[in-house]
Amino acid sequence: MKTYLRPSKLKSQPTICVANRYCQPLLSALLLMAPLLPAAADEPVALASLSEEDFLEDIPVVLTATRLAQPITEAPAAITLIDKKMIRASGAREIADLFRMVPGFVVSHDSGHQPIVSYHGLTGEYAVRMQVLVDGRSVYSPVFGGVDWTNLPLAMDDIEYIEVIRGPNSASYGSNSFLSIINIVTQHASETTGVFARANRGSDGIKDLYARYGKTHGDFDYRITAGVTNDHGFSTRDDDRRMKIARFRGDYQINARDSLLLQTGLTRGIRQIDSNKLSAVEDRKVHINFEQIRWQRQISNNESISLQFFHTQEDIDQIFDVIIAPLGAHVVLDSSTSSNRIDLELQHTKQLTEDKRLVWGMGLRQDSANGPQIFGTDPATGYTGNKEFFYNQLGRIFGNLEWRLSDRLTLNLGAMWEVSDLADKELSPRLGLNYSLTPEQSLRLIVSRATRTPSLNEARSNFRFPVENFPVPPTNFVSTAWVGNPGINPEKITSLELGYHANLVRKKISFDVKIYEEELRDLITLDGNSTLNPADPFLQRYETYDNVTDAEVHGIEANLEFFPLSDTRLIISRSLTDIQSKNPNISSEKLKDSAPKHITSIMLINNFPGDVTGSILYYRVSDSNGLGSGDPLPGYQHVNLRLALPIKWRSLEAEIAFVVQNATGDYLDWRTDNLAEPQHYVSISGEWD
Repeated sequence: MKTYLRPSKLKSQPTICVANRYCQPLLSALLLMAPLLPAAADEPVALASLSEEDFLEDIPVVLTATRLAQPITEAPAAITLIDKKMIRASGAREIADLFRMVPGFVVSHDSGHQPIVSYHGLTGEYAVRMQVLVDGRSVYSPVFGGVDWTNLPLAMDDIEYIEVIRGPNSASYGSNSFLSIINIVTQHASETTGVFARANRGSDGIKDLYARYGKTHGDFDYRITAGVTNDHGFSTRDDDRRMKIARFRGDYQINARDSLLLQTGLTRGIRQIDSNKLSAVEDRKVHINFEQIRWQRQISNNESISLQFFHTQEDIDQIFDVIIAPLGAHVVLDSSTSSNRIDLELQHTKQLTEDKRLVWGMGLRQDSANGPQIFGTDPATGYTGNKEFFYNQLGRIFGNLEWRLSDRLTLNLGAMWEVSDLADKELSPRLGLNYSLTPEQSLRLIVSRATRTPSLNEARSNFRFPVENFPVPPTNFVSTAWVGNPGINPEKITSLELGYHANLVRKKISFDVKIYEEELRDLITLDGNSTLNPADPFLQRYETYDNVTDAEVHGIEANLEFFPLSDTRLIISRSLTDIQSKNPNISSEKLKDSAPKHITSIMLINNFPGDVTGSILYYRVSDSNGLGSGDPLPGYQHVNLRLALPIKWRSLEAEIAFVVQNATGDYLDWRTDNLAEPQHYVSISGEWD
């Protein structure tokens, strides 16, 4: 499968800055890079002389921005690519940790050492404003709207690359694509034949084991992956985990035109959840299954069609059964949930004319969920109805037209129209203009509008739980924690972005900078104005989800990647984020500080003689104050060190790697009682044909 291509060489033309308010910072960034930029376009390099193994030796082709394969210099989005070499060199054990390498992204951990991956802040325990896809399958929770990264039935060794869209993209992938999209693409089964195994062992109870087997039978390639992850989480919390995954992928080339992708996977495991408020520790039991099938037909060189279906089932069991000291009251908190998602999507891609391409499609989705206490259907709380599940049915039609207006100017016009039980009808349009300065450099201007449909928790929840043996009358009653809002409106964002991208092949430099302004309306959160509940002497008040605030976010992000030496790769990213609240009901300082103002990430990868590889990942964020359970925290730095030594014996290709995570010392992570400390582990991997 070809991953990269190069556009044809274009003639130079003068350019005009189309957004004066953004010109000065953009030109300043370009001036800083001026010594690295060519005075005129270099002659194109023959494809035969370029290696696809080296990310910077060609202009990457991306798919997530518009669903059309486009050179990154022509895509209407700010895009970060994470390839296999970066994944290995990062020293990460969890997929969530990989996003420390992406401008504007913050990686934190809540109770139970549950990862929180956010972009531009404005998030609580669940990052609900981000779309996450794995091989085209949406994996955010139907109940809460965010992604529990620990529960994904996915091994990092199976990942081919990750595309990260830094900006709204509901026009391509729907309502959860509000602030960004993470698209994880796994390797084709034909690329993973043979046997592969990896074992990690280290401090804080780190004991991981993964194994993979792949084989080819005629036109059918398949692989089976299984693994187990163990660790003790934060040393200051009771949050041990033991997670098991299994995954199957099959790729079947039916004939010259038709292909079939088959996938299924599961997660089983137990994670401890430490509740300081209840002075209790309970196990969270996880059961997740998914099935996916995608058929694709290549009608001609200029036309294709695909049909995809997937189903995901998620069952989470978690019950706190405690005596509240010193009251002596008996409280049963059941946070268990069960959810299902079924999704069917048709997509058609066609080259209309020499200068126009179109992708369009339609889809249907049904999310269903229940939690006896979260949705108020527990008979122990007085519920007498027979409703077991709450539903959100959604239909969508999408399209994107790519139109080359000239040799230098490309227009992308896209939109998504959605109708759902929770949001009625919503239109999310996007207009993108890309102007090629040279075949390797371009400017982009993007104007987009996106929406986010409320989650089932935000719209339908009614979290009620029984309290018994309370010391004062009434001794037995039902307490309410929060209530959803069926009349809640979808969140809306209008975004303006001006960017510059360069892939300078001869100089082995990739550079991207974007200046942006985002206006967010009807942001959903608990309203902060608690409702008095006289019948509840335990909590006394409850909150309701509502559209309580608006906000403005603006800033600048830059990413530089280059090879200072032939065996050295350096990746530097920097972001500046400023958030302003427009509603007095939420503290302007709380909202403003929900994203660190400054984020810096530096990755250095070096190949030493004898195929020895060393890498450093440096990540620094300034002060922040996460929403929800987050606390005001000082800035911190997180440094990973990795040294990998190759081992070759007959048909065995193996590697032993020594990794230190958070090498520079302790810091507070998301909450004041989450102390992140240095960890170390040894990783041994081997591959046999």
